[in-house]
Amino acid sequence: VNVERWSKKFNVFLRDKIFFPINIGNCHWALAVIFVLCKRIEYYDSMSGHGGKYVDGLMRWLVDEAREKLGETLNLYEWTLCYRTDVPQQANGFDCGVFTTICVDFISDGLPKTYSQKDMGFFRRKICADILRGCILYPV
Repeated sequence: VNVERWSKKFNVFLRDKIFFPINIGNCHWALAVIFVLCKRIEYYDSMSGHGGKYVDGLMRWLVDEAREKLGETLNLYEWTLCYRTDVPQQANGFDCGVFTTICVDFISDGLPKTYSQKDMGFFRRKICADILRGCILYPV
């Protein structure tokens, strides 16, 4: 897969977090997050998938980025790969996109992942309102 253009306009190593929504087989969404400054890649799946090949692919991408953009060799032993088991789980076969989107929101804002399947109706409306408004707001 050609991913050179992903970071054409920025240096990934100057970011705190990089979010990667992952479409699995055109039927499920999961999330990987690179915590650049912490040297950690985390995988979140609302259906408890492992995601090893996606995390491995992101690690290879980082190695290539370091070599191509910085002229450096990334020390893989400094990086941690984490498959999160504390991810809220969906109870149906169609809310994975909402779970993934809300997971991004919560991680971005440093919030504990305390949402559940019963919250998905609210989050569907919130996502719609955020798109229409052009910004993300949380109720106070």
